[in-house]
Amino acid sequence: MAAKTAALYVVISAAWILYSDTVITWIAHDVESLRFLSSVKGLFFVVVTGLLLLLHLRRSFSAISDADYRADNARLESAGAREALRVSEDRWKLVVGNIRDYAVYLLDALGRVASWNEGARRIFGFAPEEIIGQPFDILFTKAACDDGVPRAELRKALETGEAESESTRIRKDGSQVITRTITSALHASDGTLRGYVEIVQDITERRRALDALKESEARYRYLFEANPQPMWVYRGSDLRFLAVNSAAVAHYGYTTKEFLNMTVLDIRPPEDRARFRESLEKQNDSVLRNVGLLCHRTKDGKIIDVHITANAMFFGGEPAQLVLVKDVTEQLQAERNLKHSHAQLLALTNALQQSMEEERSRIAREIHDDLGQRYAALNMDLALLARHIGHVTDPAMRATALQDISTSRKLLDEVVESTRKIIRDLRPEVLDSLGLVSGIAWQAAETERRHGIRCATDLPAFELPADPRVSTAIFRIAQEALMNVVRHSGATEVRISLSQVNGSFRLEVGDNGRGMKPEDREKLNSFGLLGMRERAFALGGTFEIHSSPGSGTRLVVSVPMTTSQEQS
Repeated sequence: MAAKTAALYVVISAAWILYSDTVITWIAHDVESLRFLSSVKGLFFVVVTGLLLLLHLRRSFSAISDADYRADNARLESAGAREALRVSEDRWKLVVGNIRDYAVYLLDALGRVASWNEGARRIFGFAPEEIIGQPFDILFTKAACDDGVPRAELRKALETGEAESESTRIRKDGSQVITRTITSALHASDGTLRGYVEIVQDITERRRALDALKESEARYRYLFEANPQPMWVYRGSDLRFLAVNSAAVAHYGYTTKEFLNMTVLDIRPPEDRARFRESLEKQNDSVLRNVGLLCHRTKDGKIIDVHITANAMFFGGEPAQLVLVKDVTEQLQAERNLKHSHAQLLALTNALQQSMEEERSRIAREIHDDLGQRYAALNMDLALLARHIGHVTDPAMRATALQDISTSRKLLDEVVESTRKIIRDLRPEVLDSLGLVSGIAWQAAETERRHGIRCATDLPAFELPADPRVSTAIFRIAQEALMNVVRHSGATEVRISLSQVNGSFRLEVGDNGRGMKPEDREKLNSFGLLGMRERAFALGGTFEIHSSPGSGTRLVVSVPMTTSQEQS
């Protein structure tokens, strides 16, 4: 700028010097005029030159001031930028450097690690000084590097601005880690690639948990589909079927598509739906519920009995119920048939026992009435014969005959006593004449007299009114229990008690014998125990045995004091 101004000034000055005098000469006509015009010319040149110099100086100073201002601003801006950059870097290091759950690091344009935070050290195991400056390919498996995976990620980030991927990376110790990575390309303001930033999350445990969940779901899906029992899932809000297995399709006759357009109410008889809704309202929040027995209806209208087990769950994010169904129609029918057969058997047993008691009574009466009279006649004949022998003159013959008659009378007395015993065993007379309490007391006394086993009794002080069939059954059970003590227990003492509890007779027979093993109670040849149990059950009673080896045996029987006609 200064050179241009000087050149212009030289040109103008030269032109002024060359042509100003010629012009003045043309104008001036005398010497005075010439002198005046020359003075004016010189003054004008000085003024113009001064003005030009002033203008040039002002422009120069202005330019210098502008340059200084711009320089100062540039220096200030540069210092501010550096300070801002420093603050930004400090913030980056403070925020990113302390992140532990994510690896955040910078790569240069060539893919070399430029920064390394605490999260990256925790996930990959490398310290910053060990990896900064290294190609980030070091974090990939050899197979991935051979396939060009690392560079492919950078190319994708460069082309699209950001790339997201899940891959297996390598730690410092050689172990593998499953990661989710976001790679972003970084550009300068002029568009120049400056490098990349990668944010890496360790999803190893999440992936393992997800894989385990998928495996579990597949396993339970298999158990659901392959279960031989019908199963389904229904939504809790509207009771609509959400899934059914093949066993449900086969058992109920509906197709899967038909099931999914139905609710669980549709497979219930109309009269059972209200009860089902009530059970739903009363159900608690427990995960597993034993719903119990319900009635279902198949597609062909058949009513079946089912046992339901329900399990609360979420299906598709909604509260639902997983249901396992067991068809117990045949089982219940078999149980009903068994109960009917058992009832018939008890009725038959009761009838047989009653018939046996009646037959025993009849035989005892006939023996008593017939043989008793015959025994009396024989005894009278023997007495008469003894009187006639007294007239025999031969002393030896008379003595012999009298001895034979005496022996015959003793034998006849033994036969009579034996007959009486048989009659008592067939039907104790005391039971009919005095009652149950006296009958048990008599039987205890007989057992002690015959077998030498001490029998302690705890009986009511007076007779208790009872149905004849009940008193006979109680007496026979007590009689059989005492015989078992004699035959099997090896006891020296037995305790017998009879009481009235809540409208029932309670009989207890306990001994101090060798006791019984649990398996001995169920032996098929234990006819004594079986007979006592059947007598009690036939009258609607209970039968219990408490025993262990070396601790004796205690038998407890409870029988209602009266029986209905149906039990007879």
